[in-house]
Amino acid sequence: MNIQKYMAFVKAVELGSFTKAAEILDYSQSGISRMINDLEKEWGIFLFERGRTGINLTSEGLKLLPQLKRICNEYEILMEANWRLA
Repeated sequence: MNIQKYMAFVKAVELGSFTKAAEILDYSQSGISRMINDLEKEWGIFLFERGRTGINLTSEGLKLLPQLKRICNEYEILMEANWRLA
């Protein structure tokens, strides 16, 4: 598991684009694509349908989205709390 992969997934969904997610997260588009492919291989499912018009969530991706959003939100809260403690 890798939180960066989860964040890439969530940001790609929110922005509707691997390229836009890459810009926001400071990765290359191919880096985001590789992270998504890694998740798909790890879980044995497809998260996105990719086409000329962009990306769309599969039914499996749609089911995972709420949990992955929650994990990313909790991670950000944890990082903020750690920063305040330092």
